[in-house]
Amino acid sequence: MSRWSADSLRIALTPGEAALLRPRGTPASRALASNERSAASLLPLLDEALADPDWHGRRVEVVLSQHFVRHVLTPPPGKALSRAEERALVSASLRGIYGDDALQWNVQVLSQPPQYGLVGAAMDASFIQQLDALLRAAGFAR
Repeated sequence: MSRWSADSLRIALTPGEAALLRPRGTPASRALASNERSAASLLPLLDEALADPDWHGRRVEVVLSQHFVRHVLTPPPGKALSRAEERALVSASLRGIYGDDALQWNVQVLSQPPQYGLVGAAMDASFIQQLDALLRAAGFAR
């Protein structure tokens, strides 16, 4: 099954807003709003919306605004690095920019040739865990 198949529910999260986008040919999508701009403020809204049985049993795809993701481009390492070394370099670069808050983030790395910097992206690990738990509790496939 394609990740873009028609039966996937798409959830889009932006500061202060969430949208549940139904597959084509089904009833209207739903928009949610929060007075706060944090990602965590959207979780109770999603929990309430996903309690509706019409949403259950679908695959889910979550699209996040760049406002919830921190990015970094490291200096070129100059030599090939192991995955652990890449992650350490990206984590150190994030800590250098964002301070100790970066210690609580889930870090992903895009490897590049040694003459280029590594691209890293990070999000609050607690938010990711809470969102994942909310989706599992609502019966969504991984």
